[in-house]
Amino acid sequence: MKLKNLLLLICYFFIFFIVGCGSESSHTDSYECYEKGFAAFYTLEENGTITSNNTRYERSALTAAHASLPYGTKIKVTNLNNGRTVNLTIIDHNMPEGQYIIKLSEKAAKELAASENHEFSIDIVKWG
Repeated sequence: MKLKNLLLLICYFFIFFIVGCGSESSHTDSYECYEKGFAAFYTLEENGTITSNNTRYERSALTAAHASLPYGTKIKVTNLNNGRTVNLTIIDHNMPEGQYIIKLSEKAAKELAASENHEFSIDIVKWG
C-alpha cells in the first residue's frame, strides 16, 4: 500500500511538472527562448512606408519585422545586455541582409535602450 501511494505521488509530481512546463511563462530569467541574436532597426526615412503586410510602418508603434514569424504574432523581446523587455507585434517580413533576427521600430528600440552591438532574445507570446 505504501509503495502504491509513493508511485501515485510521483506520478502526480510529473504531471504537474509537465503541465507547468507547457504553460505560458517567462523564460528570460534563464534566457531560454525561441530565438537569440542581433537586431536591426527601422530608419527614420522608413516612417510611413508600406510594409510587406500592406500596413504602414509607424515609428511610434511597438512593432517589428521578422523573416518567418506570421503577421500579427505577439512577441516579447529582451535586450540581453540590460534586461529590458517589450512586447511587440510582427507587421513585416522585410529584413536587411546580415545576421539579424529582428528589425525593431524606433519606439521599441528606445524602450529597450537598444544599440547595434546588443544581443536580443525573442519569446513568442501568441503565435499568429
